[in-house]
Amino acid sequence: ADQRVATAMAQQQADRIQSVLAAPDAALRAGVLSGGGRVSVVVSDAADAAVVVLADAPSPGPQRAYQLWVLQGRTPISVGLLAPGQSQATELIEGVRGRDAFALSVEPAGGSSAPTTTPLVGISLA
Repeated sequence: ADQRVATAMAQQQADRIQSVLAAPDAALRAGVLSGGGRVSVVVSDAADAAVVVLADAPSPGPQRAYQLWVLQGRTPISVGLLAPGQSQATELIEGVRGRDAFALSVEPAGGSSAPTTTPLVGISLA
């Protein structure tokens, strides 16, 4: 039963990612991480979501993790935390309508309530 639930949830997320990528207003934004790697963000205001693809980034180390943020003005809002040491990912983030920017930082493995390091990239969502 747990396997079926996990499979259904994964399929639901894959469907949502596909709907964001196919949205009529989908817009691609991209940036290069300081220290190496790149991030692409496909944002759709109509879907109120974005798909973030992190590629070729260096490992943050076993006790650190990449954390995803959206900014409303200067206020960071956490929208995701990768597993410790993970350096590539495709992530769905919700609630992007009206947000000004996307940022990515390296944080302690459990994440932070606000960035504790200078973001590695900042990408305008407007």
